[in-house]
Amino acid sequence: MPYSVMLENAHKIIDQIPQDKMVYVLQFLESAKGLFAQPAEDDQAKRDAAFEKLKQFQGIISADVDFEQEKQNYLDEKYGLTK
Repeated sequence: MPYSVMLENAHKIIDQIPQDKMVYVLQFLESAKGLFAQPAEDDQAKRDAAFEKLKQFQGIISADVDFEQEKQNYLDEKYGLTK
């Protein structure tokens, strides 16, 4: 659907909203803006650096790890739980 059509539909919907309820629409739109914001350059640089650091560990963990046993060991150590 072209942007112009979507914008026209949005205007029609907004025109139907009572004026005293418009504050709720504006609050929703303000909060939704954050969902679509592009990450800042610094954030992307941090993500890239973290990914490079994570790649250092690639292949270090062997495939024969018993994840259930490791989880149980962690729970025992943290909470003193046993099966």
